[in-house]
Amino acid sequence: MTCLPACSSATVTPPPTSDSVIRITFLADTAVWNHYRRLAEIFNAQQAAVQVIVLNPDEAAPAAQPQTPVERLTQLAASADVFLSEALDPTTLAASRAVQNVQPFLQTDGNFNLTDVYTGLLPLMQSTAGVWGIPVTVRPWLIFYNASLFDAAGLPYPQPGWTLEDFLTAVQTLTRPDAGVWGFAEAEAYQSVEAFALASGSAWVDDQARPMYTDAQLEAAVRWYMELATVYHVMPGPDSADAPGKGGLRLAQLDRAGMWAGTPGFALDADVGVAPFPGSSQGRALVEIEAAYISAGSSNPTATWEWVIFLTHQLPPTGRLPVRQSVYTESYRRTLSPATEAVYRHILERLTPTARRYPWFRASWAWYVTEGVPAILRKETTLSMALEAALNHALAAQGLPSVTTNTPVALTPPPPTQPGVIYLKSRITGMQWSEHDLLAQRLRQQFYEKHTGVQLDFVAVHIQGTETLTEVAASADVVPVYPGYALQSDMYFLDLMPFITADATFAEDDFYPVTLAVYRHRGKQWGLPSTVDATLLFYNRELFDAAGVAYPQAGWTWEDLRTAAQQLSYGEVPQRQWGLVTLNTGWLTLPLLLAAQRGGALVDNPTAPTAPTLDDPRLAEAARWFQNLAYQDQTLAPPAFDMGGFYGWGSVIL
Repeated sequence: MTCLPACSSATVTPPPTSDSVIRITFLADTAVWNHYRRLAEIFNAQQAAVQVIVLNPDEAAPAAQPQTPVERLTQLAASADVFLSEALDPTTLAASRAVQNVQPFLQTDGNFNLTDVYTGLLPLMQSTAGVWGIPVTVRPWLIFYNASLFDAAGLPYPQPGWTLEDFLTAVQTLTRPDAGVWGFAEAEAYQSVEAFALASGSAWVDDQARPMYTDAQLEAAVRWYMELATVYHVMPGPDSADAPGKGGLRLAQLDRAGMWAGTPGFALDADVGVAPFPGSSQGRALVEIEAAYISAGSSNPTATWEWVIFLTHQLPPTGRLPVRQSVYTESYRRTLSPATEAVYRHILERLTPTARRYPWFRASWAWYVTEGVPAILRKETTLSMALEAALNHALAAQGLPSVTTNTPVALTPPPPTQPGVIYLKSRITGMQWSEHDLLAQRLRQQFYEKHTGVQLDFVAVHIQGTETLTEVAASADVVPVYPGYALQSDMYFLDLMPFITADATFAEDDFYPVTLAVYRHRGKQWGLPSTVDATLLFYNRELFDAAGVAYPQAGWTWEDLRTAAQQLSYGEVPQRQWGLVTLNTGWLTLPLLLAAQRGGALVDNPTAPTAPTLDDPRLAEAARWFQNLAYQDQTLAPPAFDMGGFYGWGSVIL
């Protein structure tokens, strides 16, 4: 009787008893020990034949260092009839022989109600050989935000369904380098990159337990995360005094972090709110799953099953979510504020377990977030190379050979072919915007949401007017040019008509016809318009009101403008109040605009000119009309007066 238990490493010997009561032992983490001790008291009061003894985890199974997940699993199984642990993958659980297959109980227990468990949880425990545990609680990954900083910045609080663009707008607004405030901070070594990627719709591991490190969509999502530090400068880098592991929650405690990530427990005070991770409509919510396992050495598996089922019907410890919809609906949600309840409901509808449940992933993940990510941020390596190195750590953890090319590699079986990444450079004019501007960032993010296989980089340049078209065309894959390059377009740019013809989604009639026509030459469409630059007339309401002159309205005429300018002009030079001034090239463009409205032009055919028409009477008439405004009516400020200090003049009318 004493030799048989000693021969089994996972056997748990219940204490001797002289009555018919079955006593089983239970082991949970130290942090939640009191919670389960109280549940055991309730269970024991309801059960006459089964009694649960909650063991002290520090005494029954103290964690040893170093210790692999499988070694810890074996230790726990040898210490109690039932134990809690983060869910390992079913293949590892089955191979360990440390836990019992509970599939027979699920098949015979008509009261379990499989449909009451949130979708996707039970399959986490299932392999072809059986079901190796029962999920008991869900611990969500959350975004925490400082409500006071949001209020001070005039920002709305994050809500379920917010996007990466919403997040980026918020962190840029919250970041204040002068005050040492970061829009987003990491408490630990860039751990939330897993959650951000999942929320954007990508995945670290596919449904066949194969790593997705070289998937183009995942790489794009991770690159976006890296740019929080390298491009947008809203998250501390690895060498900052506030880097993960150096600053951490200290930033939040000092009101120097607008947002940070973690599991419940990272909230610091009542002024902290919670939100799900931002992402796309196809995104998933990262959670950690805690499951109950029955030791393979338990002599009372039927009694332990009753305890496990009881646990799934109870309220979970603080900061964790129930696994049953009935528990959430009937009891749990009443314990939450409406805002938090909406966040948790959003997560439970999209939950995805952390890939860290796979032992091989843990090995690669530890390297990636502590060494790989910092090296990328320091520009010591590229993202593709770091992901490939993380993949090789995963392969090494499985005893598989490493790879030397950045191609998708599965553990078993061989992976499907994944698309590559096309790198594009788009040239933008520094006079208008730069790669760090919010507009450029938003455009790139919107583009990535639809095109996961393309990496887009902006090349910011200043157009000085002295560059040759050869230099412009060679500077990037996509360049901004003006219609004046039409005659030379065939030499430098692709004809877009074949793409337009082949693209059923291209709505040519959605463009204003003239905007397409100016980029068309000899039957070829060598460019697409992005914006229209219109010449406008601005007026000073305050001066109009003081003079009792009606505001300009749509449909007014040039003579209406002349009359208003006369009524608004008075005084002597240089203090004269002018009714109309022009900016930059206004002295040239306004006469041309007036002439064009009257049918005149500088050339005989604007789309295919063959000769100048500078002697067109309509051009001379328009020029004389503006000359009279300046020198006869004295309502248009001459060039000597209209260029300097314009924005400081309170006497400018039009």
